[in-house]
Amino acid sequence: MCSKCGVSLVDALTRKATAPSDSDEFVTVATFRNLFDASIARGALESDGVPALVPGEINGSFALNRSGAHEAWVELKVRLSDRDRAVQLLREAGHT
Repeated sequence: MCSKCGVSLVDALTRKATAPSDSDEFVTVATFRNLFDASIARGALESDGVPALVPGEINGSFALNRSGAHEAWVELKVRLSDRDRAVQLLREAGHT
């Protein structure tokens, strides 16, 4: 028990051990010429409830000090289980 607030404490948190499933794998759903466009598409997916990532982003947000001039094609990735929905949402939004 916490002496300051009276909340019950535990000795250690338990962690449920589970093997990663195929749905935890991230797959590429689109490629973009620059990080800015990929970040905009990521935001569109996330606003519709589809978690997404763009490798190379800093802390999940677009780094404004990057020019993008020397970037190779940038990938937008989602979980395998979200792939079909993500592709549909990107098409509807005109990102592909």
